[in-house]
Amino acid sequence: MSVLLSLACGRDAPSPFEAPYGIFRRLYPLRHNTVDILVVVDDSPSMAEEAGTLAREWADFGRILEMLSDLYDPPLDWRLAIVRTSVSSPGCVPSRPDGAFVGESCRARPEDFLRPGSGPDGSFDGPLDLFGPGCAEVCDLDEVPRLPTVTDADPVPRPRPWLERSSCRGNLADGIDVARALSCLGPVGVAGCAFESPLEAMARALRRMEDASAPEYGFRRPGADLFVVFVTDEIDCSFTDAAAAALDLDGERALWSDPNADAPTSAVCWNAGVDCRAGDEPGTYASCVPADRAADGSPAEDPARAVLRPVEDYVDLLTAYRDLQRETEPEADVRVQIVGGWPRDGDLVFADADDAAFGQTFGIGPGCASEHGRGVPPVRLSALAADLLGSDAFEIRPSVCGEGGLEHALSVLAPVLWHRGRQSCLSVALDPEYPLATFGGRPVCRLDRIHLGEHGPERIEVPPCVLTCDGRPCPDDQADLADGIDPPSGAELCVAWGTDPGWSTPTRFDDMSDPCVDAGAQLEFHLHGPDCPVHPSPVALEVTCHTWVNPYDVEP
Repeated sequence: MSVLLSLACGRDAPSPFEAPYGIFRRLYPLRHNTVDILVVVDDSPSMAEEAGTLAREWADFGRILEMLSDLYDPPLDWRLAIVRTSVSSPGCVPSRPDGAFVGESCRARPEDFLRPGSGPDGSFDGPLDLFGPGCAEVCDLDEVPRLPTVTDADPVPRPRPWLERSSCRGNLADGIDVARALSCLGPVGVAGCAFESPLEAMARALRRMEDASAPEYGFRRPGADLFVVFVTDEIDCSFTDAAAAALDLDGERALWSDPNADAPTSAVCWNAGVDCRAGDEPGTYASCVPADRAADGSPAEDPARAVLRPVEDYVDLLTAYRDLQRETEPEADVRVQIVGGWPRDGDLVFADADDAAFGQTFGIGPGCASEHGRGVPPVRLSALAADLLGSDAFEIRPSVCGEGGLEHALSVLAPVLWHRGRQSCLSVALDPEYPLATFGGRPVCRLDRIHLGEHGPERIEVPPCVLTCDGRPCPDDQADLADGIDPPSGAELCVAWGTDPGWSTPTRFDDMSDPCVDAGAQLEFHLHGPDCPVHPSPVALEVTCHTWVNPYDVEP
């Protein structure tokens, strides 16, 4: 565990309790660092262009997730599951249960990487085997072994179809890190349904988390944040039963880009679910927003007539999920990120396609295009994000057409977690006449770990850290030469206190970190000990500090 700060050593001084003092106490619940991550990945044939690039990005996604984990104290507590966009609907008969987590290595499912010889409209130029670039070149595991774990809902240890790390412990077998595991689980292939349904796939995954008969049961943890990442190059096509009429070869074909085509294309989804306002130039659009249309092309006043399930249904679903989580943790939140058809640079432009075949297939021109592929503007997904997050939804827009989309998706989560994770910054709103008490240059503070015992909360005091020189406790007159800190003899953990915002003292172990200084904190604390301590995880930390009524301090 990295060390951000420590104690400053000082010579003997009078006991702080010889002067009047007050007491400041603050409780730090530890659920704030808990996040459940659901990555919904497009497995349709159109992802053939992006399959190789996306497969290579999973390792970086895993490494960054582990790096983020280590930035927080306590370490970030996360779970991560991957879901395909194929779900049962009038346009899709998937080979796996709707909303099921991806639990097998891509090497065990090579058939997922066989793109069919033609799309619904015959647009593909023959079959394509992407098993090499889409899986085998990045994955070296025939299976991804996971250790048995328990959940809040299931006390029986068993392997789970997700990855997790609680405190410093994960559920991967020894020798397998998160980057290596995700390189094998993340590639979902290109043999799924051509009418991808990321919103409905998310909804059905959330439903499976509550189904005691499903392997996904227990993934949701009460009080945890939910972070949903959508990865797709098309418009969401979450069909209702009314879609059967829209796709019917003998129907009106009102939503087809080409009523004379041999089969419907994804353009049905754009035409059924998006309304665009004309722009200044021919073939351009000033804006495009979600719409609900019936199979005959008319506005669907009754949601039951809408070809696509309204975006508002999914907003309501995630809002209800957030409210449920806040019953346990008032600060719990739900966030959404989209790796989609955003331009890599500049503003999103809505325009008819220059390529007639692309326009016929997707109903609109690409929102992004590069050597890595082309992506349709994610109108329905972005509306979901905007309703949930407001102006914060589009500060970062990872593009499916560029490299690093998955990595950029995590960058939206990082500042949220950083804000939650900086629990070690202590800002005591004190009157200048009542400053933080110090004794020999040290804060007169105590840190307790609070555990839920058989008879209620139990407090275990964490002792202060000892400065070390060459692995041994430093003599008092050599404290400035300290090169490390350790728990005192007989202790597994220790607490280090930072009181120096300007890095002005001789020792670096009392320095405060920049985020705490920027936050105006007067004190910082950090736990130090082995990478995987054997003590049980606490539910909270409690800091108790003394304040001087008549302040004085003895110079170290």
